[in-house]
Amino acid sequence: MASTQPSILVRTAAGAGWLIVLRVTLRLIGVATTLVLLRLLTPADFGIVTMAFSFTSAAEAVTAFGTEVQLIRSRDPSPALYDTAFTLNVLRSLAVALVVAGGSGPVAAWLGEPRLREVLIAIAVHILLKGCGNVRTVLFTRDLRFDRVYLLQVVPRLAQAGVGIVLAVVLRSYWALVLGIMASSVTGLVLGYGLVPIRPRPTLSAWRELLSVSVWTWGINVATVLRDRTEMFVIGRAFGVVKAGLYAIAVEFATLPVSEVMGQIGHATMPGLAAAARVHGTGHAAAAFRRILTLVILLSVAMGLGMSLVAGPFVALALGPRWAEAAPLIAMIAPLLVLMGPGHVAAALLTARGQLRTICAITALAAALRAGTVIAVTSRFGLGGIAIGMGALVALEAVLLLALACHGVALTLRRLAAIFWRPAVAGAVMVAALFWAGLAWLPPNEPAGEAALDLLAAVSLGAVVYTAAAALLWAASGRPEGAERDLLLLLRTLGALAARLRR
Repeated sequence: MASTQPSILVRTAAGAGWLIVLRVTLRLIGVATTLVLLRLLTPADFGIVTMAFSFTSAAEAVTAFGTEVQLIRSRDPSPALYDTAFTLNVLRSLAVALVVAGGSGPVAAWLGEPRLREVLIAIAVHILLKGCGNVRTVLFTRDLRFDRVYLLQVVPRLAQAGVGIVLAVVLRSYWALVLGIMASSVTGLVLGYGLVPIRPRPTLSAWRELLSVSVWTWGINVATVLRDRTEMFVIGRAFGVVKAGLYAIAVEFATLPVSEVMGQIGHATMPGLAAAARVHGTGHAAAAFRRILTLVILLSVAMGLGMSLVAGPFVALALGPRWAEAAPLIAMIAPLLVLMGPGHVAAALLTARGQLRTICAITALAAALRAGTVIAVTSRFGLGGIAIGMGALVALEAVLLLALACHGVALTLRRLAAIFWRPAVAGAVMVAALFWAGLAWLPPNEPAGEAALDLLAAVSLGAVVYTAAAALLWAASGRPEGAERDLLLLLRTLGALAARLRR
């Protein structure tokens, strides 16, 4: 039993590494593409596409069965189970495409934006293509073969970026965004069947087995979309597509450092812990969960606070003067999302243990709270009030998930506080250092050259101060087991590898 445990942990760590590399690659592509498109298109163009996807995401979530999660968790999925999953995905995507196309006119009229109608019809085609994809590519996640997952994700994104940029130069229209997305779906469809060349058989023979757990995944999907998209409908209705575009870009970049790195650790953790449960039972997941959690907390604090501190020069340099209003929103949202990373890891543990009903209940509660909050604050506090309220509720949801996950692995409040206090103090020292140096929360209206120098100085000083403070606190605490020790061992390993390569 003990001999196979390290293998699963190593494979999980390797999977997390692949997913982090994947997200870094996708974000490099996405950020580079977005930065180019931000110079070619207007906030209204982004607002139109964001509003369209807010509606289509809701429609997709209502019919999402969560078949992939059940295929990953199943001990020995049969061919009939895969074929049933494919059939359900096709039927679902067809139904959603018809709903989106049929509702395009009323939605455009309700939001007072006639251009949405044609955009929604195009996105309906994208949904149908995506639903016909090869469901057996889930084998790559199930078997922790994240190199294949990397390929499946990166190639379509490259196609989307290439088509989007070329069409933006030619059209200078939101259609560049829409057609780029469609290019991604076509590329993903072809690539999926190229990597797993199998012809699916239409059947619903295994629907009972597939949906026995998937119903809770469906509930989570519905609650997640309602939680994440409610404010976009309210903002679009109250302020128009320009403000909606500003808010969407602000949220994307405010959450970028934490969600994209920490979220992928969570995604890799789920199949790893599920594999441990299949082989050994759930008891072996506790130590791995605690170890991953300490690393995620250490990184999340630095990333969340850091993004807030440099929001002004980042927007001035990367996005340009048309997007200056996004800077204060980023500064307000980012520090409230420090708990997002730990929340991802907690949700991964609960999912691996099959506690989908619990996750569904928490997500539904978060959706209800966010809907009530955004409606209450919009008219009185504007976009700033919405940003603060949404960030605070994301933190609250993460706290609830973390509390339940820690209870499940007997991680007491005292031990959790011992994990949190060093990163929290190091983060406070970093904020104080940048504030003392005059590099904290600078305005977004600097010239590009000054913004670049300020951004470089702030990031460099923040990284040095946070690392030094965390290291000193760790040493003063007696160098306990945790993320600091793991990172130190990693640096030593990389140093030894570099020394060998130089020889």
